[in-house]
Amino acid sequence: EQALVPHHLLDIVDVKETYTVSQFQRQAIVAINTIAARGSQPFLVGGSPHYIQAV
Repeated sequence: EQALVPHHLLDIVDVKETYTVSQFQRQAIVAINTIAARGSQPFLVGGSPHYIQAV
């Protein structure tokens, strides 16, 4: 299924690295704006509600 739709911010950090909600928020906003600028509809799926709410 992943081959059918481009995915962003998936497997971007090693499990041993620290990754904060703030880091996710910044990267997600850039990705969302980039996708929207191409005329596509970005949408968020999966993950923790804490991360989704940050965006």
